[in-house]
Amino acid sequence: MHMSRPKGLQVLCLAAIAMTAAACSAATQAPPMPSPATVTSAAAAGAAVRAPVNPGSFGGDVQAACDAMVTVNSLQPPGTDPDGPAASPQELTAWATQVETPLSVAAHNTPPELSDSFGVLTATVNSAKSGTQVNTEDPAIIDALATINASAYDHCGFQTLAVQNDSGVLSGVPATLAAGPVAIKFTNSGDPATAAFVLLVGHIKAGQTTTLADVLAGTTDLGAVADMVAAAAPMGDGPAYAMARLTPGHYVVAGPLGTPPAFTGFIGAEFDVPGAGGPSLKPH
Repeated sequence: MHMSRPKGLQVLCLAAIAMTAAACSAATQAPPMPSPATVTSAAAAGAAVRAPVNPGSFGGDVQAACDAMVTVNSLQPPGTDPDGPAASPQELTAWATQVETPLSVAAHNTPPELSDSFGVLTATVNSAKSGTQVNTEDPAIIDALATINASAYDHCGFQTLAVQNDSGVLSGVPATLAAGPVAIKFTNSGDPATAAFVLLVGHIKAGQTTTLADVLAGTTDLGAVADMVAAAAPMGDGPAYAMARLTPGHYVVAGPLGTPPAFTGFIGAEFDVPGAGGPSLKPH
């Protein structure tokens, strides 16, 4: 489940559901910053303290469940653009039909500790199939997907991207990652002045020569030059989680510091996902 939104800071408000509508409106008046073309829903980012999941309680095909949740994270509910029209019943049904199979696979192959969370997502999909709009600001939906993604980070065995924001300094991003699923954990700064509003992972489009310096300077619209594959939106003091499927190319990890509309700067890093035997894909 994720959202698309190509228009500046307001998309980051969508990506970080913890912000109120008024704060998001104010943020759109702030100086421009990189804007994503596709942002994973903040439901994919967890912040509340989660009860631990006992690995021994996993049943069924755990790998199938993990792969299915990567797919669920990637599917975008229609009608989430606040400036666009509401989704039609046909669009909602089509989205629900896409989501329900991988969601069912995951729900039937994971431990009982996650049953309530999967129940929330399943009810949301069933309602959408009946024509009900998806409320991506619903705390229950946000918490459910966050809980599942946090468990996936701990137990799926995917390669991980553990990013830390230490008082406005980003660390934990390696030079390269392998193609395939990645589980993302973002630990934010405890100081509101240097905390990131949302952490975005963008896959630079073929032919683009954007540099990380351009993104950090705020002179490049990240949404125009990259496809967003994940967003980790902190909500509270705990880490945020997301999942994505990486393909070969060059990636930028970036986020604004501070609270909208008073951003104080940007943090960022970059990595490559090489093709088989290929060279670095970093633009020059």
